[in-house]
Order: sequence, then C-alpha cells, then structure tokens
Amino acid sequence: MVCAASARFYRPRRPRDSPVHQVLAEHFDAFERVYPERYQRRYGAFRPAIRKAVDAFLACGDLHQGFARIRCPDCQHELFVGFSCRKRCVCPSCHQKRAILMGMHIAEDVCEAVPHRQFVFTIPKRLRLFFRYDRTLLGTLARAAWETVRDIYRAVLGRDDVVPGVVAGIQTFGELIHWHPHIHALVTEGAFAPDGTFLPLPKVAAEPFRRLWQHRVFRLLLDAGWIDQDVVENMRSWPHSGFSVDRSVYLEAGDTAGLERLAQYITLTLQRQPRGPAYGRGEPAFQVGEVGPAPLPGAGPRGSRRRREPELPGVRALGLHCGADAAHPRQGRASRPLLRLVLQ
Repeated sequence: MVCAASARFYRPRRPRDSPVHQVLAEHFDAFERVYPERYQRRYGAFRPAIRKAVDAFLACGDLHQGFARIRCPDCQHELFVGFSCRKRCVCPSCHQKRAILMGMHIAEDVCEAVPHRQFVFTIPKRLRLFFRYDRTLLGTLARAAWETVRDIYRAVLGRDDVVPGVVAGIQTFGELIHWHPHIHALVTEGAFAPDGTFLPLPKVAAEPFRRLWQHRVFRLLLDAGWIDQDVVENMRSWPHSGFSVDRSVYLEAGDTAGLERLAQYITLTLQRQPRGPAYGRGEPAFQVGEVGPAPLPGAGPRGSRRRREPELPGVRALGLHCGADAAHPRQGRASRPLLRLVLQ
C-alpha cells in the first residue's frame, strides 16, 4: 500500500471558501422568501427538494457536521475527512464524483464492446414550458426517445425481437443556462437478438428518427392534456419544426475511454469543480477508522463500508442496457470493481 505522506492521494477541500457556498449561505434564505412573488409565475413552484439540497450542500465537507478519522496503516499518518452531502447539481464536488463513477460504471460494466453513437433529442421552444410545470413529463420524454430508437432499429433490421442498448440523460438547461429540456443518449449502433448476437445497423439518415420523435412528443403532450390537435396541426405546418435528432458522434467498438467521456457528459451539471477530483484509480492511501460526532443525513452507516453503485436520478438505462429484458445476453456477467477511493 502506498504511504499517504508521499502519494498525496487525498486533498482536503475548504467548502466555505467556495464562491457558491458563500452566495448561498448569505442570500438563499432571502431568495426563498421572495421566490413566490417574484419568480414563481415564470419558473414554476419552489420545490422542497431545492431547500433540502442547499442545506445539505452548505454542510457538505464541514468538519463541524461530522467526520471520519482516516489513518495510513504504513506511516500511521492521520487526518479528518468531512462527510459528503451526496447531492447532485447543487454540489459540484459530489456531483463530479458521481459523474466520474457513473462514467466508469457505464463504460466498463454496462456497455458491450460494440460501436455506439451519441443521440441528442431536442424539442421546440413552444413545447418546453410544459416540462417546467410538469416535471413528471421529463421521464416520459426519455421513454419517448428510447421508443424512437427501438422502433427505427427494428424497422431497418426487419426484426421485431431485437433490442438496442440506450443510456439516456435528462438535461433541462442549454448552453445559455436557459430552460431547455432535452435528452442525451448513448446508443448501440445496432441491436441484439435474443441469442445475444449483435446485428450492426446499416447506414440510416437522421430524418426518420426526427419524424418519429416529433410524433411521440406530440402524442405524450396530447395524452397529458397540455396541447390539443389544433396545436399539433399548426406546428406541423412550420417550415422548421424545432424538433431535432442529432447522431453525428460515433464511437468505435472497444473505445472505453470515449464511452466514459460521453457517459460523464450526459450527467453534465451547471457547476464544475475548480480543480481535479481528490481521488483516482488505484488502491486507497488511507483506511477508515473511527467516525466523528454527527454524520450528515443520508451519509450511511458509520465506519468502514462498501461503495454502492453510483446513482444519478436524471440517468435512465433502457433496452439492453437496463438488464431487465428476458433476452438480455449479458445475464450473469460478473461486474468489475468500479473505483476504490477515499470518501470525502
């Protein structure tokens, strides 16, 4: 085992020095008070999950809120590691950690060594507002993207029993940090037969995907009661519909590094860490010893524990990649260890 003093495996962070932490600590209470009057009409109701996430972030990494005592078994060097909030998006440290673990998990444990493409499904501005006021539609949007890929693949391959693999990430913002719900998906460039045989997809234009995607989005909004048939007919008459399916990014079979990068990208958050992660591949430089006074809510049991698979609520594994299909050719495949790291 590498000695901690020389490896410098863990670099403690100072959460209270973060500009994000300072802004939220000083102004978030006032923002919450004025939100119903000044922002609710435009941005929707203030969700309780936002308050919980911010409170957890303000306590994340703070030794006053509890810590683990870590000791190197070789040199006996010790340090305290504050508990993490494990919240996504609002906490750049915890989200970055989850994104890296998720990228490794998808690339090494989920995806087969076959060609993949990145799909980006977008919708017109006129329809985006409905997803702001009804967040349950976002999950349905991911399902519509999956069904679009599945149906086109089956039609092109001429078989109704094949299943492609899809990992979809739901994103709700654009590059201008405006409300822009869309789907990023990592998709196999082909489908699997019930016996596990991979059937490569012939060259297909993007237009069939766009047309079916448009149809499915209209259908889900009609079923939800947000639009009527007049709106659909009006938008179908537009010269540029606003619907788009981009599939220009292609990855060769076995490109694990590319899969990992794309998997991290589909879990993109508005905030980024100002430094590299405080962990890496390899053996941990410390062992967990005793635990301090008060772990954060949801921090898990005290003392040493096994790392769970990463979870990001905005990510959906569908088709072959979800592992739930009866004809899944990867049943019983041993899962490789993801990453051993010092939890912070």
